[in-house]
Amino acid sequence: MAPLPFSRPDAPATDAPLTLALAIRADHPAFAGHFPGQPILPGVVLLDEVIAAVESTFCDVAGAITVKTTKFHATVSPGTPLSLRLTVLQTLPDATPSAIDFTIMATGSHRVASGRLDFAAHA
Repeated sequence: MAPLPFSRPDAPATDAPLTLALAIRADHPAFAGHFPGQPILPGVVLLDEVIAAVESTFCDVAGAITVKTTKFHATVSPGTPLSLRLTVLQTLPDATPSAIDFTIMATGSHRVASGRLDFAAHA
């Protein structure tokens, strides 16, 4: 399958899952106060990282995303190495992605979060 027509010039083909490393600093401000003494990363930060990865890898999707499903399977402590797998599930006739599946893993360990993002058609 060809790269997406509105994609980044070096966007990968959409016919195979893509795995990326996620780098969330141990001193990320979201850890402070969530929760004092036992910090865990808020799920919204994980979703923000997924959306940022989609935008930097495939295309600009600002304002065009629906979080169709999300499940948080485990907590993320400061310093936990993470990886993100993105899989294009569906495309529109013009090869624009209409759905992407994501899975966040604690590197070499267990699933942290998973879900599906749906995209509005691009003009």
